[in-house]
Amino acid sequence: MDIRALHRQGERQRRAWYRDYAQSIVERDLRDIASAQKLVEMPKLLRLLASNSAKLLDFKKLARNLEISDKTVGAYIELLRTVFLIHVVPSWRPGLRARELHAPKLYLTDTGLLAQQLGVDEKRLSADDQVTGYALETFCGMEILKQLSWAGLDATLRHYRSQYDEIDIVLESQSGDLAAVEVKARASIRERDWRVIGAMRDKYGDRFKAGVILYTGRQTIPLSDRIWAVPISGLWA
Repeated sequence: MDIRALHRQGERQRRAWYRDYAQSIVERDLRDIASAQKLVEMPKLLRLLASNSAKLLDFKKLARNLEISDKTVGAYIELLRTVFLIHVVPSWRPGLRARELHAPKLYLTDTGLLAQQLGVDEKRLSADDQVTGYALETFCGMEILKQLSWAGLDATLRHYRSQYDEIDIVLESQSGDLAAVEVKARASIRERDWRVIGAMRDKYGDRFKAGVILYTGRQTIPLSDRIWAVPISGLWA
């Protein structure tokens, strides 16, 4: 959440701040690089992207909703990325070429803006299963990205999804070392929560350095070799 929003007293004031913030970005920052037609369509696109934060980007579905071409949607998304309202998370695959053939995922860069665009308050954000998990992953993903920017570690943040399995976040260094992160919006961890991470560890051996399940519990718990359950607060430990 933007620290300027935190200075607003009360949830209504924060929602109003984010509404004005998004409007000012569209009307001010995009005006120099986008046509008037794009500015008209951008607020609706931003709301659609908020409802798809931490999900695969489906350009064709977005295009149908906006009644424009998927190529145009791609151009609009690039504009929103340019002004740092969204972050596009590319796919991870073992083969470098194969990565470009799979759908990226998207995060809104600010979870306060995400909540405002979805029209949900703090209570619903924490209680609605259709919102909580994706919002929490968005928050954790963006926090990890921030930390990568100052950690001095040259690594990329990607996501992994196959027909049957997925991992929320895959970090890969230039040397090929791997770490994997799953985000769970609950206080208990089940073995199936880290099954795919364990399979990655077993397949890549020494290249795999760590697997983490970020969860809402309070204790760091070893789950298996090089795999831990870590409280969300561990992001700042």
